[in-house]
Amino acid sequence: MTKQPETALPVNRPFNVMVAGVGGQGILLTARIIAVAAMKQGLRVSVGETFGASRRGGPVLSHIRLSSFETSAAVNQQSLHIGSLIPHHHADVLVGLEPLESLRAAPYLNPTSRVLLNEQVQPPVNTLTSQDAVPTFATIRQRFKSLVEQLHTVNALHLAQQAGEIRTTNTVMLGALARLELTPIPATAFEAAITEHFPTSKIRSINLKSYELGFQYFNPVS
Repeated sequence: MTKQPETALPVNRPFNVMVAGVGGQGILLTARIIAVAAMKQGLRVSVGETFGASRRGGPVLSHIRLSSFETSAAVNQQSLHIGSLIPHHHADVLVGLEPLESLRAAPYLNPTSRVLLNEQVQPPVNTLTSQDAVPTFATIRQRFKSLVEQLHTVNALHLAQQAGEIRTTNTVMLGALARLELTPIPATAFEAAITEHFPTSKIRSINLKSYELGFQYFNPVS
């Protein structure tokens, strides 16, 4: 029997997941896999994105909103519009592939939001070309601790290197997301979505290994 995550789906609103980072980190792919995994559980999914001026190396923010058909019906009866973009202060989970861009998403958070943060700072190009100093990861982490009650961090780049491909930091993060049970989606659904997405056995194998390394990083859950 598939073990269901401890996180439950709200009964009167969508469950909101944000993925933040910079272009080239696989933000859209990460959002797609979360969406597909959710649909495998019979959930309704809405996905939206916002981009910075430069797609490659620029800021990217994906919004994934999950609900059951019963939730959607209840919300519609209240005449509330469920758009594809998450309102400010309504993110349940923030998956941050780049710490600084994740911090820029702070207006979407509230004290009960849960944050999963990659420890590698890779500022967007507009930050690198400005005169502003780039904060350290320690500074960013401390700022998040003042914003939310639950913060998890992982050196996803290091684990991706162990898997043999540094470009799989996003699937490392998906593994950590599944293990921490931060969403209503079980690990088996994430694994199935990753398996289906990558057509060749070599790429699929590397991504599944990255996912497993991210999953085992928080074993047992801290």
